[in-house]
Amino acid sequence: MAREGFAYLLAFLVKWKLLEAFIVPTGAMAPTIYGAHADVVCQNCGMKYAVSMSMQAQMLQERTPVHASCPNCGQANEIGVDAPILQGDRILVDKISQPRRWDLITFKFPKDRRINYVKRLVGLPGETLEITDGGIFINGRRLQRGASQSQDMWLLVYDSNLQAKWALPGSPHWEPKEKSSRWKVADGQWTFEGNRVTDDALVFAGRLTNEIAYNEQEHSRQLAENTPPLVGDIQLVCDLKQFSGEGSLELRWEFRDQKIRTTISADRKCEILVSAIATAEEDGKPHETVVRGRLQGPLAAGRRLGF
Repeated sequence: MAREGFAYLLAFLVKWKLLEAFIVPTGAMAPTIYGAHADVVCQNCGMKYAVSMSMQAQMLQERTPVHASCPNCGQANEIGVDAPILQGDRILVDKISQPRRWDLITFKFPKDRRINYVKRLVGLPGETLEITDGGIFINGRRLQRGASQSQDMWLLVYDSNLQAKWALPGSPHWEPKEKSSRWKVADGQWTFEGNRVTDDALVFAGRLTNEIAYNEQEHSRQLAENTPPLVGDIQLVCDLKQFSGEGSLELRWEFRDQKIRTTISADRKCEILVSAIATAEEDGKPHETVVRGRLQGPLAAGRRLGF
């Protein structure tokens, strides 16, 4: 009965145009919303990802094979002519509520009112919006995103659990900073062996850009001709399986004139230090901000950490 009541309510809202249904044809909002696409499993590392097939779906002539690079290891995977093209996502648009920042909205293309666009609402009336190094600024101030909005917008660029069968030149990976390092890797999991070490680091090697594999077919020519912009809005997530002793775990990120360091000890004490290099017009000393706290819950039994 509850399902029937919901169906009647949905039909009423659609009939009176309080809700409107759409099928998304293109992937301009990927990976939040997909248009016509194909699912790919990388033959090198096993990552599953989607690739836009909007242009292929519109082709009247016979299809030809296309290639799409894996976002995790860089392997070019072939999408054969017989690969199924999946239909774009279906969305229901609420035409009553007032849109808020970060909402997905639909609107008419000003030059052709027959075309509907779907985008994420970021700038509001009267605001000046800038995008710099992956950060969004409203009227000159950095716009902070909440936890739910951030999770919607992160793009996975590398997963160490997906180990490549063969390494490609320039492909992203983690590696010890020194040859004598006590960091050892097996099946994508890093283990630190030893206890009396002052500074032993893993460093990330490879390109970090705002490219998305989904749109590679449509934008491959533009990407080849233009250098992708630098992105400083990065998240590092790790699963800490075992942590004990007197030492500490540090996560470090350096981008342009900023250095960020998070230090975590086995007793769950945490310190975040942000250091910005002073400009020539300033006093010449780095500006430092330190925040200290304590993580909730034990670390020894395993914990997922995000930085």
